[in-house]
Amino acid sequence: MTNQNLKNLIFNKLINLYIKKASPIGSRILKRKYFNNLAESTVRLYLNKLVEEKYLITIQKSVGRIPTDKGWKYYLEINKESIKLEKLYENIDKHNRYDLIDYIANKFNLYYILKSNDKLTEGGLEYVLKNAEFENKEILLEFAQFLRTIKERFLDRLQLKDEEIKILIGRDISLENSEKFSLIATRKGKNTLLYLNVKRMDYPLIYKIFSKIIMKRL
Repeated sequence: MTNQNLKNLIFNKLINLYIKKASPIGSRILKRKYFNNLAESTVRLYLNKLVEEKYLITIQKSVGRIPTDKGWKYYLEINKESIKLEKLYENIDKHNRYDLIDYIANKFNLYYILKSNDKLTEGGLEYVLKNAEFENKEILLEFAQFLRTIKERFLDRLQLKDEEIKILIGRDISLENSEKFSLIATRKGKNTLLYLNVKRMDYPLIYKIFSKIIMKRL
């Protein structure tokens, strides 16, 4: 295995664990769970390189690291083509359009907005609030403001091409109160679908579901 491949593997394992735990990940837990054949100092060395490359940020030396916006985008880029849909996800396209959109929102703790012929349908508040980040009331308030801005000003300027999938993370959304959140959007004909969430999310899997399932049913 090349150094680059090992670095990507360590990076992927950190992201996967962070998605599950919603807390910073350190070299010790990575070694214990995934890399028994490596010294903890070696794992730490690769993590430090990822910090230097701005894919990760160190919260505290004794606590661990979390992905940056650049890191989330890199995670999507290196995994979106190789990921395979499990049978569970291959079968969800049997739902009708609205049930499918709601099912995915429930499965991944997302809020959704569907614009169809200028009519807005939205839902998933009970799903997105399951995310651990919303235990912080300030983040909850920021999300409420972010959601209002999306509906008032952002939908009309999104300018999606037909069957384009757009993923915007943090500051890429270019709205006030958007730094802690992400947006996944697509359009097919007169239908535009947005999912909103915190940044902690399995982007490659969501991208694959959009491209292989949602696009067919939208």
